[in-house]
Amino acid sequence: MKFIYLQLVWLGLLFFSLISNAQESEHMTEAFQKMKGDVVIQYRKVFDHDISNLKKNDPNFTSERVVYFNRKKLVSKLTYVNPKSDYLESLTYVDFKREQVYYLKRYRQTKSGAGYYQSFSEDEKLKPATLIEGESKEIAGYNCKKYEVIIKGEKKYLYTTEKFGLKNVQNFDIDRIEFFMELPKYSKRYGHYKLVAEKVIFTTLDNAAYNIEDYYVISKEEFKKKEQESKDRAAQIKDKAKNDFLGNKAPDIRCSTTDFDKVKTKDYRGKVIVYNFWFSTCKSCIMEVPKLNELYNKYKDNPDVIFLALSLDPAYKIEKFNRKYNFQYPQVEEARELAHKFEVALYPTNIVIDKDGNYINYTIGYKKDIVDRLSYSIDKALAKEYIPPVDDEKPDKNKGKKKKKSL
Repeated sequence: MKFIYLQLVWLGLLFFSLISNAQESEHMTEAFQKMKGDVVIQYRKVFDHDISNLKKNDPNFTSERVVYFNRKKLVSKLTYVNPKSDYLESLTYVDFKREQVYYLKRYRQTKSGAGYYQSFSEDEKLKPATLIEGESKEIAGYNCKKYEVIIKGEKKYLYTTEKFGLKNVQNFDIDRIEFFMELPKYSKRYGHYKLVAEKVIFTTLDNAAYNIEDYYVISKEEFKKKEQESKDRAAQIKDKAKNDFLGNKAPDIRCSTTDFDKVKTKDYRGKVIVYNFWFSTCKSCIMEVPKLNELYNKYKDNPDVIFLALSLDPAYKIEKFNRKYNFQYPQVEEARELAHKFEVALYPTNIVIDKDGNYINYTIGYKKDIVDRLSYSIDKALAKEYIPPVDDEKPDKNKGKKKKKSL
């Protein structure tokens, strides 16, 4: 849950000026409350420095943002166009009537969405903004006021308009009912940049534009609690893996794949085994399938690397899953007992076994860099010379004993 929360928090900053008593006259005009139709504002990101090399390696990079609203609701939306991104979109959704703001993500592989909500009453510290009298700028056809603000110790400028009758100035302390048209921001990855309005459209949107019924939504308190519980449990299992598994012998298993191939891992000494433990309704499992397919294709022609996916599901569910997601690992069905052998408690879990049958990687949960993590362990194991053990001649327990006569 951690990666969801971290990416949603900064989206919420956009509306903290709006989530304090949003229906009072100080945050929206009477004309706005009677407004018909919708307003759509398209923003582009303008960066202070050249980011061309950085964005190449960031599948979650976005260059635009769309904000749309009517007198009942407001949505700020990011769309992730890179097919390698884990997400389809991020939404900050404000419901004026319910006095709630929602922070939501929709995942690319599952098409499902999740997030949390909080009430308008939650307080947030406001940052100072100083109006520069007599200075203005036209943005997207609107004459905008200029404010001086400080972002990460640097002087920047915020531009706003009063024309929409709704207050949305991020978390800056501005008394007037104004809406940002140029907003300075900061990113750890990209540094200083600004959101600049390019186009304003007055239209009537379909109700589906504001529909979030298919999102799994819980309160902020529940969200953070679940996140912490998941984090604590993962930490415990990670410690156990580090202390009890890595460098020690892994269990040998016997099973059959859904293609009826017999598997006896004792026969794989001298080879590297890569296990994935998963189940079909696990969202994180689904998200990592394209990455695991990438790993599989990287090593599939190497006879010394064996891949095996152990699913909790029966074969018919695996087949149905693969018609949609095409998970390329050889599959083992109903592998709950095998998962117990490896003490798998969280999903997905990826394990690498070296040529001697020892654990060298035990990775719990979804990881964006799973291909690099597993490749490192696989390559390290392949580079190690394998020396087959010498089987001592087993002593004959019956040697020297008299044979019993048959009755």
